[in-house]
Amino acid sequence: MGVESFSLAPLDYVVIVGYFAVLSVVGFLAGRGEQASSREYFLAGKKLPWYVVGGSLIASNISSDHFIGMIGSAVVFGICVSMMEWGNLFTFSLLIWFFIPFLLSAKVFTTPEYLELRFNSALRQIFAVATILSNVVAFLAAVLYGGGLALASLFGWDLWFSVITLGMVSGIWAIYGGLSSVAWTDLLTVAVMILGGMMVTVLGLHALAGDGGSLVDGFRVMIERNQANHGAWAEAVNANTTHLAGGTAESYDRLSLFQRVTHPIVPAISFLPMVFSVGLWYNVLNQFMIQRVLGARSEYDARMGIVFAGWIKVIMPLIVVLPGLVLFGLNPEILLSPWEQVKPSADKGYVQLVQSLVPVGLEIPTTMANLIRATS
Repeated sequence: MGVESFSLAPLDYVVIVGYFAVLSVVGFLAGRGEQASSREYFLAGKKLPWYVVGGSLIASNISSDHFIGMIGSAVVFGICVSMMEWGNLFTFSLLIWFFIPFLLSAKVFTTPEYLELRFNSALRQIFAVATILSNVVAFLAAVLYGGGLALASLFGWDLWFSVITLGMVSGIWAIYGGLSSVAWTDLLTVAVMILGGMMVTVLGLHALAGDGGSLVDGFRVMIERNQANHGAWAEAVNANTTHLAGGTAESYDRLSLFQRVTHPIVPAISFLPMVFSVGLWYNVLNQFMIQRVLGARSEYDARMGIVFAGWIKVIMPLIVVLPGLVLFGLNPEILLSPWEQVKPSADKGYVQLVQSLVPVGLEIPTTMANLIRATS
């Protein structure tokens, strides 16, 4: 299941240039005059409307690691990985009702600054250092590496060149216009992400349905094959039951959201602990995410921005999980490889789907939009 680089048609080059031209115009217009003060640069002058707050939050939350890693995990483990998206709704609710009023009334630039006001300077320093280290080591490194691999596969570039290019393109408008440029270009990017992701899902379902089949037919085929009751699909699941379910399990249900305690990535018992630990930190106290909320023009815009982001999270499995189920329906042999090769092969699934399904002229922006926001 190798993934070769794209053979770019003239229309692809036109679309690439057009996409970056529009992105550059948006970033330039949004960032004009934003260097006048720290309030303008870091908080966009406190003038972001709700749809920009929510759109930018989602664009910063989803990037190459979602479209590569989550789709790859869905190929292997099935629909249960959706819990990683839907679990955000609980922390978003806490953010809307409890944290936003405190953060906005404190008139702070960062969450560490709020912690100093609420507790002491020592806690501020500890939290700031921990946040920087975790964002750079745990998140940014993985996202840049995953995005670099995707660019290298798509265009045949050297991996280091791909990583450096991705970082430069992602950071250029943040350096120029601060939060305002980032937030408004995020809004454009997230629209392309969602539309492109939905297109991959729709085309994948049509591929499952076959000639003359409808989306409903494709969905039925996807469900039937992911039930893994017969053929190569049953063989693929049965060959890896202990790896998929963990422990001494004798069967595995790819269509179950709630998995047993031994599940390797999303055991149901871990859901609430994750929501109130990692989820609470990532969505509420992580400066990387909460800066958009601090830049909202009012408390109403901050809250409605999170509501908007929450609705996008509800539909996110349609574009970062369903394609994985589609790919398993098309190529169950991925799970028949030696186990140590299964996940690396599955992680190539998104690029493979784009290559094989998306028409010329649309495959590049569909993929690029999902990578550009890696460091926003």
